[in-house]
Amino acid sequence: MKNLFDTWKSYLVESRFIGIDDFSPKGELYPKIWENGNLRSEIRSTLLDKARDFLAFAKAPESKVVDITFTGSLVNYNWTDFSDLDVHIVLDFRQFSENVSMVKQFFDAKSKIWNIEHNIFLHEHEIELYVQDLAEADASTGVFSLVFNRWVKKPHPKRPNLDPSLIKKKTERIQDTIEQIEKHLALGNHEIAYKTAQKMKKKLHSFQKCGLEQCGTHSPEGITLKNLLKSGYYRKLSDLSLKAHHMTSKDGPGHQNSQETLQKFNIFRSFDQKVKKKAEENEI
Repeated sequence: MKNLFDTWKSYLVESRFIGIDDFSPKGELYPKIWENGNLRSEIRSTLLDKARDFLAFAKAPESKVVDITFTGSLVNYNWTDFSDLDVHIVLDFRQFSENVSMVKQFFDAKSKIWNIEHNIFLHEHEIELYVQDLAEADASTGVFSLVFNRWVKKPHPKRPNLDPSLIKKKTERIQDTIEQIEKHLALGNHEIAYKTAQKMKKKLHSFQKCGLEQCGTHSPEGITLKNLLKSGYYRKLSDLSLKAHHMTSKDGPGHQNSQETLQKFNIFRSFDQKVKKKAEENEI
């Protein structure tokens, strides 16, 4: 049976995203969050509070929660200064309906709206919430239970700790959000489209900084960015961002403010091409 690293490598090759030749994990868990392998109490408290806020927003009773877990790079040895705080609210979807697909669609929609409308950061890391079905397989090599304050899966510092399922979910979530921006523009929801586009641009700019300067080619952020570049979604976001700005501009596309924006956009487009070129050369 293939180990996790081989499985992830095969997925990347089959998807024609990138190849992995080396990945060097950190020597310790992220010290701002962990102390001697234990989650700092203030971090646990904040993440639980935000999860409960989401449950109230989604009108989901807390009594149905199986667990609330903390996963991703910051629960592993491949953390970066740009990693998200990934919080998974584990529910048994069948407790809501036998139509599991419908329940998943409902919670996916709610989590997307929540993550767009709430810019919540802790130690300069964005908190991202995701609702996970109890029956959903979890390939993460590091999972910590916030409810029970204990490890579910403890990561190993000497093994490659890429999480294929989480990176795939992140890529697909961003792609879906970019498609939602396009739909909002078509429906005339220009302010929502612009606000969402700005948030996505900020996130991808942090991924660029990570991939180009600090975190390396095979960081989760670098891989996600490369997926978006090669699938065309990065370019699509920059186009939609400009269109959203034009639609919300009081002066309109024919006036000077929009011309200045177009000039800035062309600079951004030029940088976009440089980043894409580096991605194609496997430099990020």
